[in-house]
Amino acid sequence: MTKYWTDFTRNPFMWITGEPEIGDDTWIGPFTVIDGAAGVTIGDHCSISAGAHIYSHQMTSPGRETGEFERSSVKIGNHVYIGANAVINLGCIIKDGATVGAGAVVPKNSVIKEDETWVGVPARPISEK
Repeated sequence: MTKYWTDFTRNPFMWITGEPEIGDDTWIGPFTVIDGAAGVTIGDHCSISAGAHIYSHQMTSPGRETGEFERSSVKIGNHVYIGANAVINLGCIIKDGATVGAGAVVPKNSVIKEDETWVGVPARPISEK
C-alpha cells in the first residue's frame, strides 16, 4: 500500500485532502474527491470512476467558524469498483470485490459485504455472490 502521491495511475483533475492510503494499480478518475481528513484506505486493483466522492467527515452543526465535525475513516478493499458520481459517506467499509453503482449514495457507517453490488439513493444491496 502506498500513499496517494506515488505509484498509481493518478488523474490530474482529482482533489485529495489528508493522506489517504491507496493501493497498487488503483485508478482514480477525473473530478473525483477523496476527503482523507479522518483516514481513507483504498485497496489494490480498484477503479474509482469519474466524479466519485469519498468523505471521511461531515459537519454536524451550521457555521464554518463554530461548526463541529463528525469524523470516521473509510475503508475500501481490493478489486472494488465505484461507479461515476457515486458518494461514499464517512465510516463506510466496502469489502473486497464489491461494486457501488453509478450515482449511488452510500449512507454513513454502511458495510458493503464482499462481492455485493449496491445501487440507488440511498444505496442498498441488489446482489451478492
